[in-house]
Amino acid sequence: MSWLMRLGLFAGGLVLVLLGMAQLQTGHWVFTNASYHQTTFAASGIGLGCLICLLAFLPPGGWVYRRITTGRKIKKASSKRRLDERRRP
Repeated sequence: MSWLMRLGLFAGGLVLVLLGMAQLQTGHWVFTNASYHQTTFAASGIGLGCLICLLAFLPPGGWVYRRITTGRKIKKASSKRRLDERRRP
């Protein structure tokens, strides 16, 4: 994801947060959307805006793919260490 896209996600989320806060300050806790006529909660706009802002901080997809698919190396104990462990009562 490019920096411009990340900046756009963060700005869009910030706009949603600001709209939700403006609605709460005017006393519109629950209102009907003008175009869809659905019940809309102003506080959910703030939550959705925060979620979108957090999406801008996700790591790049290639990094995530490498992190998931790369196996971790298992360290083997040296032969001397294994012998010492066997001799202990």
